[in-house]
Amino acid sequence: YPLCALAVSALDLGCHSVAELALESPTVSPSSNFETLVVLFPGNPGIIELYSKFCEQIHQDIGEKTAVVGICHAGHSSHNMNGGRVFDLQDQVEHKVAFIRMLRDRHPSANFVLVGHSVGGYILTQVLKRCPDLPLRRAVYLAPTNTAHR
Repeated sequence: YPLCALAVSALDLGCHSVAELALESPTVSPSSNFETLVVLFPGNPGIIELYSKFCEQIHQDIGEKTAVVGICHAGHSSHNMNGGRVFDLQDQVEHKVAFIRMLRDRHPSANFVLVGHSVGGYILTQVLKRCPDLPLRRAVYLAPTNTAHR
């Protein structure tokens, strides 16, 4: 398995979607055979490339039956700034929910480990609320943003 697939861009913005870019990697293609899928939600500035060594280390430590995928924040990718569109926190949450649902549909037998760094921790919590049927093995919070929302 590749060490880490870095998913960039945003869903349905007239450019490559996150799903298309992620699925170009054998790590998350429908034919991949892994038991656990680790998905990293980054902190700001949301550029997933900054986490590549971290993803590689996770993969090395966990083992070969695990795929590791990171997803940038919509509009924060160094590859595509989505035509200048601004995405708020709710947009970021919906972006990650769509990505998780796509991965779940593609890999119905995989267990998930979700990792959230900083604001990615807040996004992780919101994803779990919106995806209660996700086969979650573990949620990992790294220096999470502690925000009280009503």
